[in-house]
Amino acid sequence: MPVFLILLLDAVFIAGAVELTAWLVGTYIFVGADVGFRGITVSASVGLLCGVAASYLTGLHQTSMVLQRKEVAMRSVLVGIATALGVLLASHFVWYQALGRTVLLFVAAAGAAGVLGWRLVYARYLERGPRIRIAVLGDGPAERALISRIASTKHTRYDVVGVLGTDGDGLDVPLLGPLEDAVQACKAHRVEVVMVVTSAAVDPMRQAALTQLRVHGLEIKTAEALIMGMQRRVPVDMVDERWLLHLFEQLDQTRDRVKRVLDVTVAAAGLAVFGALFPFLYVMLRIDSPGPFFYTQNRVGLGNRPFRIYKVRTMTVAQPDATQQWASKQDSRTTRLGRMLRRTRIDEMPQFWNVLRGDMSIVGPRPEQPALAADLESKINYFSYRHLVKPGITGWAQINAGYADSIEATRTKLGYDLYYVRHHTLVLDIDIMLRTFFVMVARIGSR
Repeated sequence: MPVFLILLLDAVFIAGAVELTAWLVGTYIFVGADVGFRGITVSASVGLLCGVAASYLTGLHQTSMVLQRKEVAMRSVLVGIATALGVLLASHFVWYQALGRTVLLFVAAAGAAGVLGWRLVYARYLERGPRIRIAVLGDGPAERALISRIASTKHTRYDVVGVLGTDGDGLDVPLLGPLEDAVQACKAHRVEVVMVVTSAAVDPMRQAALTQLRVHGLEIKTAEALIMGMQRRVPVDMVDERWLLHLFEQLDQTRDRVKRVLDVTVAAAGLAVFGALFPFLYVMLRIDSPGPFFYTQNRVGLGNRPFRIYKVRTMTVAQPDATQQWASKQDSRTTRLGRMLRRTRIDEMPQFWNVLRGDMSIVGPRPEQPALAADLESKINYFSYRHLVKPGITGWAQINAGYADSIEATRTKLGYDLYYVRHHTLVLDIDIMLRTFFVMVARIGSR
């Protein structure tokens, strides 16, 4: 479902929540009172805008979120609260008198119920509604991996009806027929879409089959486009030379110059806020544990060039010969104050200085330690391609996958990083900055 339609539905149900509250209050509690859009137009409208903004910032606009019912319920509550707060603040500044707690409670409850309710209905439709019948062209390892990936993705409406090829051994789906009979096989099994893995070898027979399928009206999709559309990340196992060449074509120096202006503006504002917090943080850190206030470490940046990153120290002082390692959720090295600083991301604020220096950007892949980066490059294909852009304080991987503390988790995050490297725009950067706020509030991905 398009993002615009999702947010439009949210707006309709939030507006309905405000009007339902107005009817209940005016009929049963304060008879004759009008706290709907007609009676308190400004306050109700601000509440509506706050509710829709909260839906976007909490990630509820993503179709992939729909089937995660617990997450949807929690974030719907936040949308209801944001709606009520919007009504409260607007009524206070417009009337100089806040609305009663009963009205605000009703608005929050009805808003959350509306946003949650339609998603539960839509989730049931995704699970039990009509499916799009697809066939996979080819029977090699890459095609088999694609079938497993689609089967394990809950929110997809695609149903793999079979494979076009000759080797059916070990397949979890039927073999529909050889490539030369692809058109007849697809018509016989009512196939709507044919899926192609571009990283697989392309021979004349495959080319002829694709041509005939397209001539006869079947839709052709690449596996990479399907996965990126469903999960908003690049399937690393499907990256090949052609994908990389297309990636190089996407890199735009003009876009990078505009991004630099945004970086400097946000970093200057961030350093001003950090400067105001510095005296309090310095005293608290000196009381909490011995050691320096700032922590510096070598990290890998743009073009694999090393630089010094700055953070507020959140761990006990390490020994000089200590090995580089990942931080874990219950890391014994983290101080009491350090846990709070990491949850709120205040420890990252000195990196605004790295942004001003040009070492980093506000948005980009998180920089790794040199030893870890070298180890990951030897174990994960294409890991070094995340260094085609400047590392960032926050990033697409951070708001979607949090921190990684293993090879598999890093491989998953790399998919998000490569998606950002290929698709990054000013709009996406602003989107990530705004949604980072929710990640900070919800304490997602903190170490």
